[in-house]
Amino acid sequence: MSESWEHADQVKSQLAELELLEEIGRTVNPSLDIDEVMTTIITQAVKLGAADSGTLYEFDEVAGVFSPRANVGMSETLVESLRDSRIKVGEGVVGKAAQQLGPYQVEDTQKVDSYSPVLSAIHKKSGGSRSVLGVPLLREGQVVGGLVIRRNEPGVFAPSVVKILQAFTGQSSLAIQNAHLFDDLERRVMSWRPRANK
Repeated sequence: MSESWEHADQVKSQLAELELLEEIGRTVNPSLDIDEVMTTIITQAVKLGAADSGTLYEFDEVAGVFSPRANVGMSETLVESLRDSRIKVGEGVVGKAAQQLGPYQVEDTQKVDSYSPVLSAIHKKSGGSRSVLGVPLLREGQVVGGLVIRRNEPGVFAPSVVKILQAFTGQSSLAIQNAHLFDDLERRVMSWRPRANK
């Protein structure tokens, strides 16, 4: 009998996750403004993870670095230090998540012997982000960016949070791609318009 109750609880949990993803999809996908899409994505990720702050990074394949594109719950000073950090694959939480093509988390930044200069700067300037989770944004198996959410309390992010964020990043990658395509198309249309005669 207890097995059937457990199964019913699992089904309810999965249905709740699907409903949440559907709601998030409706929130993220309507806009084609790239900045609005990115801000919406990181805001939703922070809510999903019950986190205190977050950053959405895009990966510049030519330069080989992650650039912060949208932030929530962070001071301008901290955002500036992130912009200057030039994180590569394998560095920091976002770089390590990209390297392993999956979630990467630090349970307590104060207990990590040697973490990246990026994490160190965030910890010092943010007033003490203690737990950090990074999830790569993938498109056709290639890294196009990453989400990083932070909590001021130490601890592991629940497997259900990690799982829902992984599903969310799939939707996010598509929304970002659509917004970029629209942005490129809009710029081309503007450049093709005949200039008025002087």
